[in-house]
Amino acid sequence: MKLGLKGSGISWFEKYFAILLFAVHAEPFKVLDVREAVLDEKQAVIRGYLYHLVRLGYLEKINTTTFRATDYAKQLFGATA
Repeated sequence: MKLGLKGSGISWFEKYFAILLFAVHAEPFKVLDVREAVLDEKQAVIRGYLYHLVRLGYLEKINTTTFRATDYAKQLFGATA
């Protein structure tokens, strides 16, 4: 499900939305998975997006590099919780 989001021409909202959409259907996932399937950004930049989504309660951190969507995020996207 490569979304083709490259460069800075897309909004921050689109980036977060794309990451969440990916997260609720592909879990658990790693930073590299997001880079390969969703955003063509540096891993450090993607990690920053992911940590922000953790703080907001949409993702949970499993370990240093692995994340998954919370039940709250799944409910927002209509995925099974």
